[in-house]
Amino acid sequence: LEYNKQLISSARRPTIFGFAQGGYGQPGLNPVNEGFAPYYILGVKLNWNFWDWNNAKREKKILSLQQARVEHQKETFDHNLNVGLKKAREDVVKMGEVLQKDQEIIELRKNIIKTSTSKLENGVIQSADYVRDFNNYLVSQVMHNLHRLQLLQTKFYYLTLKGNSIGDETLILPNQNKRK
Repeated sequence: LEYNKQLISSARRPTIFGFAQGGYGQPGLNPVNEGFAPYYILGVKLNWNFWDWNNAKREKKILSLQQARVEHQKETFDHNLNVGLKKAREDVVKMGEVLQKDQEIIELRKNIIKTSTSKLENGVIQSADYVRDFNNYLVSQVMHNLHRLQLLQTKFYYLTLKGNSIGDETLILPNQNKRK
């Protein structure tokens, strides 16, 4: 837009054109002479639009308004991007906390399974109760894995908003190597 303003300003300046034309033909520039003759034409032309009825001023004002609009759109985009990045960071932190809670739940369910196994062997509970406890343990592991995937998705979303590729930052999961 700034270059367009400069172009409008330069359109009001005087312009000088030079031209030349030459040739050899019958008749040349003299129509009375019937033979072949060389000819040439040289010229200079001056063009100056010194009175444009304030068109240049209006066009510059339009370009200034367009520049202000583009700047406003950029500020709005930056603001929305910063808000999105902040929310994505908060989501990553929340998902990390959920994963820690899931790990605690898995440990508690594992202890319940040990207790249920002991009770089943001693005949205190029925096998259906043991299967229910074991299913709850499996559900807690599935939920943990689901939350890990959601954390990865949230991190990918954050990196996408930030404009980084996956190779620019590593995605480290808490307790990633503690699968049992």
